[in-house]
Amino acid sequence: MSVLLTGRIYPEGHYARIVAAELVDAPDWVADSLGISAGPVIRRQRTTYDAGGKPLSVSVSWFDGSLADVAPLLLQRERILEGTARYIENCTGRARSRREKILLRAGAATEEEAHQLQVPQGSPVLRGRNWYWDTEGDVIEYGESAAGEDLESSFEYDVEEQA
Repeated sequence: MSVLLTGRIYPEGHYARIVAAELVDAPDWVADSLGISAGPVIRRQRTTYDAGGKPLSVSVSWFDGSLADVAPLLLQRERILEGTARYIENCTGRARSRREKILLRAGAATEEEAHQLQVPQGSPVLRGRNWYWDTEGDVIEYGESAAGEDLESSFEYDVEEQA
């Protein structure tokens, strides 16, 4: 993760705005993705911008609603400087594992995404879904994103050899 290597979540000049941080009833697919039964979940939505203020991506992070009392900053529309995973670990002792899963696919911008990304509806976007687990195997965070054509993603990881 770039934040662990550089102390920065975004490239130089890029920034994010939290546009929503709320407790909502879990949609079925979110409850399934978090591995919880239906009930309240925390929904944090952000838009990421380049240095010139152009929107690059929109994303929503979902967390088990039980974190609302122990990690109240998740419900604030402010950036959590150490990142949500480290914040949750500091509040709960739940350490994030090195395991994560990311799914990517091309798609067309929905009306809401087009508005947020300032592109015509139907423009190409790269959709992402990601899961982060704790060391006990429980999902800490489930996320969904859509990125426009000017956002580059990269993944760096170690490959272990099999004996």
